[in-house]
Amino acid sequence: MMTFPASRRLSEEIEALLEASRGRSLSVGEVAAMLHSRGFALLTMLLAAPFLVPSVPGLSTPFGAAIMALGAGLARGREPWLPGFVLRRELSPEMWGRILRALLKLVRRMERAARPRLLFLREGPGMTRWI
Repeated sequence: MMTFPASRRLSEEIEALLEASRGRSLSVGEVAAMLHSRGFALLTMLLAAPFLVPSVPGLSTPFGAAIMALGAGLARGREPWLPGFVLRRELSPEMWGRILRALLKLVRRMERAARPRLLFLREGPGMTRWI
């Protein structure tokens, strides 16, 4: 069963990723591993982040397919699976930096307005999958 730790804010996770991506390229699989159980929610946000700014035509298909694969795994109640070619895909430090900085800005705004509520609702058996 997937767990969602509340010990660190999402912005702190993104800052740690930004620091890890400085000076070296990271693969999508490395990013997912660094994020542990929170990884797939944030990974979905990372995969959607390029759509927040005008991007290179053709990016929507591979990124959209990766988001769809994550969603399908979550709907089946499993840890999401991504194909090996997606997990091995490396992005340059500059690209990770741009994506993560844009995402960090958005998440910080969201964190000012949103906070965890009614946490007891997700603690029951099967509640995370239902959500």
